[in-house]
Amino acid sequence: MADNSEKEIILLKMIQDPIFASGDIYQGILKYLFNCYKQNFLPTEIDIAVHVFGKKEGFDPAEDTLVRVYFYRLRKKLDQYYSGPGKNDTLRLILPKGHHYIEFQSVPFPPEQPGMKKDVRGIAAAAAMLLLLAIIGILWIQNRNLKTSRLKSFPYTSQNFIWSDFVKSRLKTSIVVGDLFSFYINKQEYNREWLTRDDQINSYNELQAFIQNAHLDPSQIYLPGWDIVPKSSLIDVLRINNLLTFSGIQIEVKITSEVTLDDIMYNNIIFVGHFHNLKHLSSYLPNTHFFPTTEYRKSQKHPERHIRVVGSGLDTLYNLNFHYGETSALNSDYVLVSRVPGPMGNVFVFFVSFLSLGRIEAIKMLTNEELFTQFTAELNRKSIQITPYFEMLIEVKGQEEQGFETKIRHFFPLDRGSRIHQR
Repeated sequence: MADNSEKEIILLKMIQDPIFASGDIYQGILKYLFNCYKQNFLPTEIDIAVHVFGKKEGFDPAEDTLVRVYFYRLRKKLDQYYSGPGKNDTLRLILPKGHHYIEFQSVPFPPEQPGMKKDVRGIAAAAAMLLLLAIIGILWIQNRNLKTSRLKSFPYTSQNFIWSDFVKSRLKTSIVVGDLFSFYINKQEYNREWLTRDDQINSYNELQAFIQNAHLDPSQIYLPGWDIVPKSSLIDVLRINNLLTFSGIQIEVKITSEVTLDDIMYNNIIFVGHFHNLKHLSSYLPNTHFFPTTEYRKSQKHPERHIRVVGSGLDTLYNLNFHYGETSALNSDYVLVSRVPGPMGNVFVFFVSFLSLGRIEAIKMLTNEELFTQFTAELNRKSIQITPYFEMLIEVKGQEEQGFETKIRHFFPLDRGSRIHQR
């Protein structure tokens, strides 16, 4: 029989998997239950609420279903794990139904997990998208004359004030794609589970608030093992990857949920996404001159999106103009481009927008040599002095994801000493 050290290795392997690594709470529950297991202590719902969730001693499980909701989801994650990454494990961590402790169970052959086909399809879809990114990038590179392209691109990127530090640095570069928060709703009346994306729900806390306010049954709502990656991100990643790969830079692609503390401390990071899917990277985005807001009004079908600009005597409000469902309408989007120093001499660059339109056009402009030349010429006409670290607001007008007009609205230099302004 395996001893506790072997079982701890099993636990560490599990919590490092993306299924559990995307949420500190699940890791915390498993670690606490394992400590109880080693001490032969059977924790109660109240013990878990106090020691894992920080609740007070007067916690009443009859009124607060927090622990039960998390245990329901944790069992789903365990099923998902043993249907995927841990399917060949013969010693498994078990969470008996109706109890709040763990057991370890030996299985001669990995059993099929019922009810998990939908989750497996979702994981396969996410893996397929990442595979598609890799395949397209490889094919694109293979079909080019690498030697000629590298000779042409390297001087351009090494002198470019956006990308120069990436070229000169020996650090790995992480291209981080903002993933959209999603959740399952079990519709018993239709015998269906629906994967849902709600623009007003972008975190677990917002989902919990919605469940409470709408008086929904929390046991019928749970998180999948992945979030949604916008298809427009494929364009962004390929443009940045194609530019930097020719300069010999080591590239990896991640979604926001997968970013670790080591990535933040020791990698150069390029973020591409929306304002609402920065997640924990929002702490590293300067909050000095630009303040995006999204307002939802009951009388309006679609939200109002604004960005307020403050600084150097300015206090200006820009309104996003987007015609929902009208493919021929002229839309406007605003993209914030920020370049800031990281905590350990690394560099962060953010491309953040309300819609895909602005981000796609801004990245195209800054990764294409001819367009970048026009961009720097506009900066010179505006007498803008380039600094290593800055915040810049770009306005893009176009239809759907095709831009027709791009303007630099504001450029603010940033001091190195004030690199991070916590939100």
